[in-house]
Amino acid sequence: MKKLHSFLILLIFLFMLTACNNNNTPTDPIPTPTDKEEQTLVVGVSEMSGVFVGDIAHGNMNFKPDDHVKNLLHGYETYTVDKNGRIVLNETAIKSVSTEIYEVDGNKTYLFEIHSDLYWSNDIKITAKDYVFSLLVQAKKWPVSSKIGEKIVGYTEYSEASTSESVKFKGIQLIDDFRFSITLDAKYSSLFFETVYLTFKPLPFHRLTPLNTQIYSDVNGTWMDSNGFSLLADAQKPGGYIYSPDVTCGPYQFVSFINQVAILQLNPLYKGNFEGNKPVIDHIIVKRVNQTLDVDLVISGEIDLVSGVIEGQKIKNATESTKTDINMYTRNGFGMLSLVADFGPTSNYQVRQAIAYLTDRENALDYILDGYGSIINSEYGNHQWMYQDSKSFMDLNMNPYVYSISNANLTLDQTEWIYESDGVTIFDASKATENNEYYRHNAEGEVLELNHFATESGAVNPLEVYGFNTSMPLAGIKYTISVGTFQVLLDHYYYSYDLAPEDRKYHIFNLATNLPVDNDPYTRWHSDFLGTWQNPTQLEDSIDNPQVPLLNEEKTLDELTKLMREVNPGDYATYLIHWKAYQLRWNKLLPNIPTYSNQYYSVYDIDLKGLDTSPFWSWSHAICDLYFEG
Repeated sequence: MKKLHSFLILLIFLFMLTACNNNNTPTDPIPTPTDKEEQTLVVGVSEMSGVFVGDIAHGNMNFKPDDHVKNLLHGYETYTVDKNGRIVLNETAIKSVSTEIYEVDGNKTYLFEIHSDLYWSNDIKITAKDYVFSLLVQAKKWPVSSKIGEKIVGYTEYSEASTSESVKFKGIQLIDDFRFSITLDAKYSSLFFETVYLTFKPLPFHRLTPLNTQIYSDVNGTWMDSNGFSLLADAQKPGGYIYSPDVTCGPYQFVSFINQVAILQLNPLYKGNFEGNKPVIDHIIVKRVNQTLDVDLVISGEIDLVSGVIEGQKIKNATESTKTDINMYTRNGFGMLSLVADFGPTSNYQVRQAIAYLTDRENALDYILDGYGSIINSEYGNHQWMYQDSKSFMDLNMNPYVYSISNANLTLDQTEWIYESDGVTIFDASKATENNEYYRHNAEGEVLELNHFATESGAVNPLEVYGFNTSMPLAGIKYTISVGTFQVLLDHYYYSYDLAPEDRKYHIFNLATNLPVDNDPYTRWHSDFLGTWQNPTQLEDSIDNPQVPLLNEEKTLDELTKLMREVNPGDYATYLIHWKAYQLRWNKLLPNIPTYSNQYYSVYDIDLKGLDTSPFWSWSHAICDLYFEG
């Protein structure tokens, strides 16, 4: 796969030529085969839809096969997300950017100037018009449903109106050939992660609009000729642009897509990624393969790379093979036990801490993930830049809640649940066994009872996975588990605050979460969201009502989440200070108990070098770092 002699190259290009003709795709430019030994990367994926146009959600760790092809074909985004989840300016495409905040309404305008040496694959210069056009059409949900531009002033009025010259996108200005501006709504500006809302790629205006179409701007916004959208319907037909994007600006050019095989070739006009790097692999073949056999196909040499492998046996086979190497990253999220914080015993943070001590997370890793997973101790992902930049501090200062019956009992001894059933006699942990129903009570004689809701089709049985059948009774907890549908679980989890008191009965839920690149804890944990589904645990940690007494200069979640979101974009040092304090506070309060974080593996040919992925950085993002050795 790594190097193809000229005869084999000739066969491949003849196939490409035939494929292009069959798809009515322009065959130019097709390179002439030479005696040079060229490199081809063959990647195995699941089924592709064949839609190869449309922006991708940033920080999406479950990259779809089509997304990889999109990454290879389209480039020059305004901002990009790096390997550790930082949002950085793409200085290869953007020459400069400046901002202005308007005192009247608080809206914030970004003025972009692009470099003048960017070209489409057909040697047409890229201009500001291509960036503005991309926003205008994607706001109309073309080619597929998109969230691009949603935070820009005037988005709703523009996106929901019929297409005509009278419809103007208020927050966009086309200034000249290389400058344009975007105005963020005040609700989303002056936030640390605001630049993610300005992240998008250009689309070829000259390819997707009729000849002589114009884009206009005035003080009321930007709009396009009424017939400017007229070619987009054809672009969505079989063989149209979204299926055969013949003009692109990424590291590779589209050649063909037939029978679930996408063939791409180097784009010689590509200037580079945000770091200025260019790819060296000449051809990429992305093909559907049997997902049961994908790793076996790498081991046998039939393909070079598969990603997103989670099955333990597959990983073991790849590790034992002398013909393959592996690359691992941890999910930017985690499985969890979510605990209500305003009802029953779990409203006490020390009860929540005790549950953490009673949760056998090491066993959960083995049971659920065959040991191919990680344990985390607060609300973070192992590959986030914040954790990477503070790993030693976090590991040293954070409670790992290692499985311990004795620590659980010591913690519960600091709560109201310290008595036997008479409400007078002190609970004696040495009397508790798995079967004798010796439970903790408070002074009113109320038993310490926890009700857990799990889904009937769930892969996680809390009794077996977390050891609750043993640990809970040894800590004097009357533990019950109910099983039902996922919808019932969600109703009780998200809307329990709206239930009548007599209908509230569950304290623990089996769930999972993923953290987006622009993760904003304010919208989940700030007391502004009490009484809404956005704060489903109904945790309140405010200045007036802290969950735990504040020590030294410790701050509440209300304060910390607000401080984090208001840090200026790019001020990583200040953000990290608040983020570390937030994680330590969250680790103490434990509104959820992170139980495991999946590990994802790429399995690839031993001679392929440079692959280093993360939840934010797939093999297709890393294409400029890849090469074959030997």
